[in-house]
Amino acid sequence: MPPLFNYKQIISELPILINSSIRRNLPADVVARIRQLPDLYKDVNDLAKQRDAIQHQRNQITDKIKTASKDSPDFKDLIQKANELKPQFQQLDSQLKQLRADLYSTADSIPNLIHECVNDTEPIIKETVNPQNYIDPAPDRDHVKIATELGLIDIESASKVSGTSWYYLTGYGVLLEQALINYALAKAVKNGFQLMAPPTAVRPHVAAACGFRPRDQNNEKQIYTLADEDLCLIGTAEIPMAGWAIDRVLTGLPVLKAGISRCYRAEAGARGRDTKGLYRVHEFSKVELFAWCETADQAENTLEMIRSFQKSVVKELGLCAQVLDMPANDLGASAYRKYDIEAWMPGRGDYGEVTSTSNCLTYQSQRLNTQFKDKDGNLQYAYTLNGTAMAVPRIMVAIIENFYDPRSHSIVIPEVLRPYLSNQERITKLT
Repeated sequence: MPPLFNYKQIISELPILINSSIRRNLPADVVARIRQLPDLYKDVNDLAKQRDAIQHQRNQITDKIKTASKDSPDFKDLIQKANELKPQFQQLDSQLKQLRADLYSTADSIPNLIHECVNDTEPIIKETVNPQNYIDPAPDRDHVKIATELGLIDIESASKVSGTSWYYLTGYGVLLEQALINYALAKAVKNGFQLMAPPTAVRPHVAAACGFRPRDQNNEKQIYTLADEDLCLIGTAEIPMAGWAIDRVLTGLPVLKAGISRCYRAEAGARGRDTKGLYRVHEFSKVELFAWCETADQAENTLEMIRSFQKSVVKELGLCAQVLDMPANDLGASAYRKYDIEAWMPGRGDYGEVTSTSNCLTYQSQRLNTQFKDKDGNLQYAYTLNGTAMAVPRIMVAIIENFYDPRSHSIVIPEVLRPYLSNQERITKLT
């Protein structure tokens, strides 16, 4: 069911929403369209009144026709008048449907509000994790070289089979991926999340309701669509997890879910070092956290809980990282506030994003019709939040580049992962 936007509320908040759009660097034509929403809303109401007035006349004439004698002059006049009004009504009704569609799409294009603490263009470093584990940039720690030599990945074969930004995991690379997944799932369960394995293909309107579009604001393709099917592949389990609650009235909030899935991203426009190896790929495994809350305070607390979860993952893995409060120009349409954690990757010589978590307020639930009953029994839209529990390839990059031991030509396995790898301490080349 499409969302029922509260246009009066949107218009009352329009200056704030326009500012939010500008701070997110939305295209000028989109912002201009949003500015026109009050006029569009007035046009819809005016046209609806005209159409309804014509319909009222038609109804009156229909009532008179029912009682008029078919042989009387009045009957013929009434029939003629009815015939004249019908095309007028049809034309107005058609115009009204188009105007309402324009009004709806304009409202749907408006992004979420932005938290008052969010900067415009620069992230705020909230804290540093494991600063003692920082090591100097070292090109010889490049994960592609190390992982290839140890038999963990095969990029060359994948390029022949699938093209650029695809890969084979091989040998201990497969086991390391599974260890990371199982570690994240076990940690999620311990923290009160219920597990699910969602579908990896969804209807496009579900992705759009979550704030994901087939193309980004630069018109570059971001989502794979299936030919001859009204389906697209998910870029994150956030989408089908949010969709799980379509048209639901939830109870016992907060509801916490953790989902494991393969994810697919077109990544059009990606350039340079980010396309090397495992850092930015078209397909990968990811464990995602999702939550539904009933109040703004509960949502804020849940956002901090997810951030703490993510921080503890990075800390337990022994990675040097920084926690960032992301700026407005980095927020997606649905995000009110977003934290990223970037892990230090010495082979890249830079920090790289490994987790993200967002508070989406009621942006998604309005579009997916996800509600709950408040204490008075009234239906309200739920607050939704999402966060990465484990983005496998990025974490693998960080582990390989940070824990490679050139003396033994092996990778030291973080202690927290060893129970999932037969208690091995190192990854060595299989012979």
